[in-house]
Amino acid sequence: MKISQLKYAELFALLAFIFLLIIFSLRGDLIEQNLAANENPQQLKERIAELTEELEKMKNKFPPNIIIEGAGKYAFPSGSGQLTRNLKKYIATDLVKTIEDNFNQYDIDTVVVIGHTDGQFVGSRVSNLDKTLEQSATGNLPISNLTPGSNADLGLIRALAVVKELQRIKLDGKRLQKLDAQTSFRAYSAAQLTLRDGTFAKPNPNPDAQRRRIEIRFTKTRETTTAK
Repeated sequence: MKISQLKYAELFALLAFIFLLIIFSLRGDLIEQNLAANENPQQLKERIAELTEELEKMKNKFPPNIIIEGAGKYAFPSGSGQLTRNLKKYIATDLVKTIEDNFNQYDIDTVVVIGHTDGQFVGSRVSNLDKTLEQSATGNLPISNLTPGSNADLGLIRALAVVKELQRIKLDGKRLQKLDAQTSFRAYSAAQLTLRDGTFAKPNPNPDAQRRRIEIRFTKTRETTTAK
């Protein structure tokens, strides 16, 4: 009997010890959770500070727009999309370098060229863009063969002239190495519609050099969806 009682006592002591271990373990977990809960406000503040810093950095992750003034030495001839010698030189030096710098710094792959005009009437000329625009874009016809019939036409012709010059420089093989000559350049027209501050312009048929410009923007191609 004494031996049996001793075994039962040992077993009871062992179970009690295990029970105490479980209790202390649970208590330790609760203490850790309580400490973590008490630290959360500070951790939250630190996380907010980190996110704020990241947001500030994000502001510098978008490349700046480039404006080529439509007056002075970089102006197009009146009513024309022909590049002057000064404009070609600017494109080949300053603009190409700026494009390369932006492509190295930002996650982009497309150069968008937008032609802006003032509100002067182009005249009574009949546009031939419907017949010849694609041929000029693919290089089969020179830009000089395009006849604008509106400011929308003129803005597009001038944007296309800049794009064609950039493509030519790219195809020479020494500059703009990260761009694709066929897909990295886009030409658009804003005509006389948009002022520098982004607002729509009021009707004004008078010459206004401040409205005439070429705007260069940088984007990245994304997956597209079709409206249904």
